[in-house]
Parts: sequence; C-alpha cells; structure tokens
Amino acid sequence: MNGNRTLKVIVAALLGAGTAAGPVALAQELPDFEQWQCRFCPFPEKGIDGNVGASVLNVSEDSARFGDYTGLDEEGTYVNADADLIYRAGGGYAVTMEARNLGLDSRSIEMSAGRQGSWVVDLSWDELPRRLDDSVRTAYTGLGSDTLTLPTGWVRGNFTTDLAALDASLRDFQLGWDRQTAGLGFEFVQSERLRYEADWSRQTKKGRGLTWGNFLGTATDLVKPLDYQTDQVDAALVYAGTGWNVRVGYYGSFFSNKDISLTWDNPFNGPDRGLMAMAPDNRYHQGQISGRYTFQTWDTSLNASYARGRMEQTDALLQYTINPLIPLQPLPRDEFDGRADTTQANLRLTSRPLDRLRVSAEYRFGERDNKSGQYEWAAVQSDSFRTVPFVNPAYSFEDRDLSLMADYRFSSMLQGATGWQQKVRERDYQNVDRTDEDIYWARLRFRPISELSLSARVETASRDASEYQAIPGTGAGAEQNPLLRKYYLTDRDRDSAQVQAEFNPTPRGGVMVRYERAKDRYDESIVGLVASDYDQISAEANLQVWKALVMTAYFSRDNYDSETVGAGSFVVPNTAPPNWEGRSRDRHDVHGVALTWPGLMDGKLDLRADWLRAETTGDIDIESPLGSAANPFPTLLSKLTGTELVADWHLNPRWSINLGWRSEKYSADDWSKDRVGPASIGNVLTFGAQTLDYDVDVFLLGFRYNFVREKEE
Repeated sequence: MNGNRTLKVIVAALLGAGTAAGPVALAQELPDFEQWQCRFCPFPEKGIDGNVGASVLNVSEDSARFGDYTGLDEEGTYVNADADLIYRAGGGYAVTMEARNLGLDSRSIEMSAGRQGSWVVDLSWDELPRRLDDSVRTAYTGLGSDTLTLPTGWVRGNFTTDLAALDASLRDFQLGWDRQTAGLGFEFVQSERLRYEADWSRQTKKGRGLTWGNFLGTATDLVKPLDYQTDQVDAALVYAGTGWNVRVGYYGSFFSNKDISLTWDNPFNGPDRGLMAMAPDNRYHQGQISGRYTFQTWDTSLNASYARGRMEQTDALLQYTINPLIPLQPLPRDEFDGRADTTQANLRLTSRPLDRLRVSAEYRFGERDNKSGQYEWAAVQSDSFRTVPFVNPAYSFEDRDLSLMADYRFSSMLQGATGWQQKVRERDYQNVDRTDEDIYWARLRFRPISELSLSARVETASRDASEYQAIPGTGAGAEQNPLLRKYYLTDRDRDSAQVQAEFNPTPRGGVMVRYERAKDRYDESIVGLVASDYDQISAEANLQVWKALVMTAYFSRDNYDSETVGAGSFVVPNTAPPNWEGRSRDRHDVHGVALTWPGLMDGKLDLRADWLRAETTGDIDIESPLGSAANPFPTLLSKLTGTELVADWHLNPRWSINLGWRSEKYSADDWSKDRVGPASIGNVLTFGAQTLDYDVDVFLLGFRYNFVREKEE
C-alpha cells in the first residue's frame, strides 16, 4: 500500500468519514482512548506519522503551454515542498495535513482536525494557474483593466494594411489567469442518528481573458479583464433511522465581477470607441431534500430527491451605445430584473424479486422557468447604426427522463442486462418545441474461466423533433436558410456497440482490449450536420517482468468522421439550395510504457520510468459546388512526446534522496495560426497567436523525511 493511500485510510478511520446517503453508525458514548493498550496496532496511539519533502527544479525554457496548470511556465529554478502528515493526540483527536507544490503557482494544502465519531473541521487552499498563450501581441495599453487604449499617434484606416503605426506599436503579452480557492468545512455528529454538515468556499479569478469587438465590417481581438469572486455555501442536516435516512440542505452561490464593462478604442475608421458589458453579478439559492427507504421485501430500496432553486441577476444596464453620432434613447429600465426558478426531482426504485434478477426504474425531472422581465429594446448594431427594435426572449426548458433496467445472472459464467430510456426535452424560443428520444440497450458478460472475462454492449437510439420553425416571438432566424437543421434539435438515429476482453493468465500480468463504435445519422437534415462516425480501440497490458520489475504498456486510437452540407448565399434571407459539402476526419493515437522497479540494491533504490507519445491528425475536404473535386485544407498535425525518469535512494528508514528528469516535446502544424500575423486578415486585427511548440526539460533534486517510530521490544 502506497503512502498516500495509507494516509487516506487512516484519516477516514480516525475522523469517522461517512456518506450523506447512508445511516450513521457511530457510538453515542466514545470509549476512553487513554486506557487503550494495543501492542499489535499498526500505528502508535499518539504522535506524528507521514513524510515531508523538499526539492529544487530547473526548467529549461519558457513555455505557456507546458506551464498551463503546472505553473512551470518560465525558464529558471524553482524551490518546491510537499507534506503528508497526521498527528494523533489522546482521546481520539487527530490532525492531518496534505500539501502539494508549495513552491509553485499550482500549490494546494488541506488540513483536518477532529475527534473520531464526534466532529471534524476541514481547511483548504489551492491555486490553479492558466497560461493560455504567450505568442500573442497587441497595440493596446491598459491590459487587464476595463479600458483599452491605442497609443498616441495611431493612424486609422479601412484595412489592416492602412494601420501605419501597427508594427511599431505591437508588444508581447500573455493571456491567462490565476484561480485561488479557499475552503472551510465542518461536520458535527450529535448522536448515532443525527449529524450536521456545512461547507464554505471562496474562489477568485484574476488575469486576462480573450474576447473580441466589432464595428461595421471590422473586428478586433481584445483582452478582457478577469476579476471574479464566487462564494459557495452548502449546509445540511442528516438524520438516519432504522432502514431509512433523510438529508435536508441548502446551497447558495454568489458571483461578483469588479468590472461591469469594457471600453476600447477602434483601430479602424468609424466610431471612435466601443463598449461592451462584462459578466454580471448573480446569485443562486437552492433548497434540497433527499432520502432513502429500504423495504424488507425483495431487497427493495427507494431513493428520492427534490430541489428547488432561484437564480437572480439585477445589475445596472449599460446605454445602447457610446457613439455620440447616435442620439441616446432611454432604456426600458435601469436594472435588469433577471430571475429564473429551477426544479430538480429524482425517484429511483431498485428491487431483487429473484436471487438472480435485479430490476430498477428511475424518473428524473428538471425545469428552468425563466421569469425575467421582457421589454422592447431599441437596439444598436456594432455601435454604428440602429436596428429593428426587439423583445428579449426568456429562455425556459423542461427535461423528463424515464428509464427501466433488468439485470439477470444466468449462471456463474454468464450475466445479462437490458434497459430502455426515454428522454423528453421541451424548450421555449427554439427552432423546435420538443424532442423525444427512445434508447434501447443490452449487455452480456461472459467468464468461461476465471482468467478470462468477455463483455459486449449494444445500443440504439432514435430522436424525433417537432416541426422545425423560425424562432418564435423574436423575429430572429430570418437570415437562416429554411433548410437548415441544428444537429441538437433535429431527428437523429444513433447506433453504438462496445466489446471488451480481459485476460489474466497468471498473477504476474494480464491484458485488456476494448473496441467501441458509434454512428449518427441525421436523415431529415438537408442543410447542416448529416452524419458522423466514431470508433475507438484501446489495449493495456500489465506484466511483472522480473521479481519486482513491473511494466505497463497501453495504446488507443480514436477516429471521428463527420459530414456537413451547406448552402452559401449573399442574399438575405438565405433561401439557396445545398451547394457545398464538407467532410472532416480526425485521428488521435496515444501509446506509452511505464516501468516501476522498487527495492533494488538491498531495498535502497526505487526506480520509475514513463514514456508517452500522442499524435493527432485532422483533414478537412470541401466540395464546392457539390459533385466537384474536393478542395482540401492543409492537414492539421500535433505531436507530444514525454519521458520521465525518477530515482529514490533510501539512505535509511527516515531519509531518502530524490532525483528526476522530465522531458516534453510538443509540435503542431495549424494552417489557421502558422504564419498568420496580426494584420494578415484585411478587416480583422488579431493577436497573431501561433502554435505553441516547445521542447522543455525539467530536472529535480530533492529529499524526503519519513517519521518512523522504533518498534517496542
């Protein structure tokens, strides 16, 4: 058992972790732990256990892609530390701490303190760095604020080739943000049947995100400020009776954004500035109740849950435009009265009427009832001209799912299952009012011998949509071709199958092979997505090569093909017949080998090695007009190769030295980015983002100290 797993088992045992759905089996009166005398317990009654470590890392080059999520985005040296500790006091009290990457931007720490079967308090902190792109350039200043300005002396024009000051004004910057989350939790066991739970967290996100703004016929990549804060509260009371339990709870989420808008200078001819709204503050409250009842007959249980919530958004509204050439008109109201009520319900019944047969039935209901105000707005297009007034829609939906399942064990070698599911979706202000989907599936598991296991699953699904229509009540959709069908709102037939084999001929190793295939057909779609195919094959082998040397090898290949029919037109409304067809073919290959060899040199040396290769190709062919020769785009390529070697040298039971090397190389060919600069598109000023190729090596030197107690004679 490894150290992390051992620690989790200890924590669970000491702090009395239990599930919210199950009965609480804890004694009302705790024993006197001070009087325990356990000579053969695997861990001492009091004191500290676990380990701490520190290391120095060296990163060979700057790379945003390599540093995404890890924080190792800059060349240089990093000092890091981590710990897994547990301290036991008398009387059943214990304190635990798990810390990771304390010297990096991806650091985290979790602490717990409590008394077995009585109470526990959790405290946590974690950070997550997002490094999206470091190949981008812009002429704007004020990045990360709510106002983007162009430098003094900027020369405007109708096209990017007219922007005379562009090259001299461009400067590098980085897209990304840092997310930090603090958490506090508490659980108190009042009695054998009753306990209380409460959790709170605050998450902040600060940095630079990607957005874009446009005026009439021109567009610009922009940096939007990110300064978010989200508070979440989850509290519950859990009561367990004999054969039943119930949980009553509350959940709240509160989001705030310190930047309500973004203003930017127009680099092209036209209006001087643009203005857009940022994500608004919002709140969500939800009450919950769930429970379980176990019947004595046929091993039957009933689970039920119900939740009712409300979303609210009442931020102040921006004016229609800041273009001084367009006279201001009053808004219907100064603040938007956004409100939506949500309902979620679930009922599940499982039973075993026969020793070999288990059946279940489940019903799920979900509703979003949008009660936001609807008003007529005098819209302005791209801060340039007025458009036809419109009434904002209030999107609502209702989901209903019903499923039945039966599982029958024919013998010790053969087991089968079958089921049916119906999905009903009803939506407001969409091209279809309702979709109905029926899904049928069956599964067989066959184990002719103990070393071999075979399984297969087949599924067929058919979705029917109501009559397709222009989006009602908004006037929107007139510019869409009436032959167009959105893939998630139209009829679809889907067939899929999966087979899997596991063979473990000896305790020293085994192999697993899996194949999956799925086909989607949109026979009622004349324009839009008309077909897609997916297949995947994977294999994994584990083998104890020699003594403690264990090798794991794996491989997977995914293929995804799709076919789309389009109808291009420069006429509004677009009523053109189908006149082009596009086909895409994507393939993803992943394979690798991992080796572990502990206990070398009389148990002093542990070795680990990993090698990974991932490769993706994508091809897009266009036939325009239909029936002509295909005009393919350049093939999209990406390759990732990773190697890792780690050695742990145990000086004695307490001290060990750690050496490691990690290498990653990533390369990509993407015609939409490669050699496309900020001014490559005549009417669009971009960041000029390039594919983020890198070749990074990370070297590690560290030590680890284990808290080891001497055995008593």
